Amino acid sequence: MTTPLEILQAASLLPEAERVFVVEGLLESLGPTSDEPQAEIERAWREEVRQRCRQMSSGQVEPVSWKQVQADAEGLFDGGH
Repeated sequence: MTTPLEILQAASLLPEAERVFVVEGLLESLGPTSDEPQAEIERAWREEVRQRCRQMSSGQVEPVSWKQVQADAEGLFDGGH
């Protein structure tokens, strides 16, 4: 069985447009989480993903490897940061 971590690692290797597709599909699978209209939530998330993709493409932000994210998270839980 594929674990969520394996799925995340595999998805991180996809081209940007395919990662956006995966993110949008996962968000849609969650369903509404508040009284806000679903269409507005979806629109806001799509815009957020597009903005982050533009920031990555323009070099405005630097990507962080999954290993670094894991190490940082483990440090937070271990009280290391």
